[in-house]
Amino acid sequence: MNITDEERLVIKSKLPNLDELLFEGESETYDRGFVSTLEHWIEGENVDELFPIDPIEISNRQNKFKNLINHLYESTPIYTARFRRGRRNNLSFKKIRNSEILNKKCKFQLLNEDYGDVFRFIVPEYSLVYTQNYDWTHLIDYYNKEQCKSFRNIIKNFGLHWLE
Repeated sequence: MNITDEERLVIKSKLPNLDELLFEGESETYDRGFVSTLEHWIEGENVDELFPIDPIEISNRQNKFKNLINHLYESTPIYTARFRRGRRNNLSFKKIRNSEILNKKCKFQLLNEDYGDVFRFIVPEYSLVYTQNYDWTHLIDYYNKEQCKSFRNIIKNFGLHWLE
């Protein structure tokens, strides 16, 4: 744990019931949205869009997520969280201290449609939890709709799309 008491208070005030969300995987306190490289949900005949074979397209998709996460890191504090000893009442936070650690943790170069659930970040400024997921789509659990609107504007700048 490398955060101050003040940072811990900010996290807890901007993200209530965070332990429930992180331990159970969902919480009625939060709404869920999705950030995707794709403009719409893939169904039926369009499923081929999930599996690009062109290495340039794969790299472009990886870079969209990488650029977004790096922007978040540069513009606001982001944290990781874990339960010590697997206990729900023992949640600890760690602040991402440099971009080298961030990129090592995220493993963007391995990101593809089958690779997910590698990282999760707490972003108090936008009252959200950002979780890497599969199928070129990442989960966003957010508490404050107004702050999430600001986040949604940011993702557009990186060529990503908001799905619900």
